[in-house]
Amino acid sequence: MQRLFEVDSELLVWWATEIECVSAIARLERNGQLTRQATTQALERLDALKRGWNEIEPLESVRRKLGGY
Repeated sequence: MQRLFEVDSELLVWWATEIECVSAIARLERNGQLTRQATTQALERLDALKRGWNEIEPLESVRRKLGGY
């Protein structure tokens, strides 16, 4: 994935990508697979990626079904 990113760094992501990533990082920390420092670094990297990505928003019908995300 890093090689692909080097060739084309434009990121197009699902609207809930940040939520999913934070959830996965938190789970890894809870399971003892990430230290507090590694968790902080992962969240900082996610934040840096988020500043550069383009987010695909859900249709209004999807928002209503999910309770207004």
